[in-house]
Amino acid sequence: MVISPARSKTSLSLNADYYVLAADEAGLPAIAKVLEALPAHAQGTALIEAADENAMFDVKHPEGVVLQWLSRESMPAGKSNALPAALQSLPLPAGQVGVIAHAERSTIKAISRITEYWHLNKHSSHISSYWTLREGRLHR
Repeated sequence: MVISPARSKTSLSLNADYYVLAADEAGLPAIAKVLEALPAHAQGTALIEAADENAMFDVKHPEGVVLQWLSRESMPAGKSNALPAALQSLPLPAGQVGVIAHAERSTIKAISRITEYWHLNKHSSHISSYWTLREGRLHR
């Protein structure tokens, strides 16, 4: 068996002046990998949505990147607006901004609408849905 490195349709550049990372639990492994790959001098904010405080843990990240956990509390996964609300409240930093976001489909749509106003370079962002909430499909 041969295990190849992950491939992507995008060629994301990790040389931004400031990084904004956002994920729910499904996207957390990818965001954790990005945080690990960022240069030691990187600056930014990582927004991670979790079920509650019990699901939060330390993630290795550069000292200049603020790791902010967002609790859904009693809200089911895929129904929270915690990530878009937190992203909306961030002041847009000057310089080249890199955005990486992985979460539920409706959350990603909201994040995309917010970042459209930031007029980012196409190669400085990677925003993708990792899953879709489909209510009612399992009811018989």
